[in-house]
Amino acid sequence: MLNSFPILLASRSPRRKELLTQAGYQFTCCEANINETPLLDEKPTDLVLRLSSLKAKTIQNQNPNTIIIGSDTMVTLNEKIYGKPQNRLDAIQMLQTFSEKTQQVITGVCILHPNYPDWIRCITTEVTFKKLTIEIIKKYFALVNPLDKAGAYGIQSHGNQIIASISGSLNNVIGLPTEAFPEYIKSMRL
Repeated sequence: MLNSFPILLASRSPRRKELLTQAGYQFTCCEANINETPLLDEKPTDLVLRLSSLKAKTIQNQNPNTIIIGSDTMVTLNEKIYGKPQNRLDAIQMLQTFSEKTQQVITGVCILHPNYPDWIRCITTEVTFKKLTIEIIKKYFALVNPLDKAGAYGIQSHGNQIIASISGSLNNVIGLPTEAFPEYIKSMRL
């Protein structure tokens, strides 16, 4: 059973913490200080899988008798990664780039359990944006701080003003696809 050992979330993200709490897990957060620089020619899916695994294994080395959940999320469009904007102008340019396009939010999740094989998955959700004029973007930014969000937006914060639709996991876009965890729990019972 997943809760037979203490659970550590290898993240201090308030959004991941909230999602894991809403899913009913009791856990402790601890940040894994790792180098998140992409390798030369590393694809976004490979990057999130590598980083989520590295985060989990870094924490596991210090806490061997625990369940570790590591994750990493990337916002991508045409294989280009969009991180947190450097300033407001950068944020405006990001959303202008996303206007009327479908981007991918890719999350790598790695769960390490002392008695079971590592569970590593990549979850992708497609996010389609509305036509975003500069006026719409400025109104959105009046409600949401874009500087602390990858891709300059948060779907959970007035996302309906800029997003037309999503295909896939909403929790994935927020930061942690917790609905995928029962697959792992089921695999432990086989």
